[in-house]
Amino acid sequence: MAKGWRFDSKRHSLASRGIKSPQRCNLRPFKQNNLQEIFSGLKEISIKYHQIWVDEEKGKITREERDLRFKKLNNEVGIKQIDLFKRLFNHREQLKVPVKFNYEDYPIVNNIYTGDSNNGRIVMMTPDEYLRLVALFQTNDDGTKSSTVSWRVIKELIPKVKKSGKINVGYLDIEHGKVISQEGRHNAVISKIFGIEKIPVGIFGEFWDFDVNTTKPQYD
Repeated sequence: MAKGWRFDSKRHSLASRGIKSPQRCNLRPFKQNNLQEIFSGLKEISIKYHQIWVDEEKGKITREERDLRFKKLNNEVGIKQIDLFKRLFNHREQLKVPVKFNYEDYPIVNNIYTGDSNNGRIVMMTPDEYLRLVALFQTNDDGTKSSTVSWRVIKELIPKVKKSGKINVGYLDIEHGKVISQEGRHNAVISKIFGIEKIPVGIFGEFWDFDVNTTKPQYD
C-alpha cells in the first residue's frame, strides 16, 4: 500500500458505483421466530388437551365434564395457541436446493399434469391465496378459535423440505363457487414459510370458470 494512502468511504461506497446496498434492495424480508420456543409452547398446550381425552377414555370424567374442561381450557390457552400458530405461519426459512413440486402424491392431480385427464386444470396461485380458501383457523362450537393445521406436521416437514426442496401439489374441489374439499393446506403453509411466491394447485369440480379472488372459502 502506498504511503499516505487513505481509504475514502464515500468514493468507494456501493452507492458511488451505482449499486444499491442490501438494505435498499427490494428483497422479501425473512421473519425469524424461535421455532423451538413455538413448538414447545404448542406441545405443552397439546398435552393439556390430550389429557382430557385420556381422562374420558379411562372413565375418570363424563362426556359433559369433558366438554366443560375443553371449554375452560379453550378460554385459558386459546388466545396463546392462536398467537403461537400465527408466529409459526410468519416464520421464514430458506431452501438449500431449488424447489421441486411433486404431482405424484395425488393421482387426480398428476393425471391433469400429465395430460391423461381433462377433468380439471392446474392453476398457479400464491400460498396466501390458497390458504385464504381453506382457512388456517376455524370457530369451535363454544365460540373459540383453533388452527386447522397440525404443528407436528409442519415441524416434520420443515427439515425435509429444506433438504430436498420437494413440495407436494394439492388440490381444491369447487362446487357452487365454493371450496367443498381440499388437500394441501400444510404444503401451502410450508411454501409460505420458505418464501415460495407461486404454487401449482389442481382445481376440480367447477374448474372451468375458477377465479381465486371470487371463490368462497371452505369454512365461509
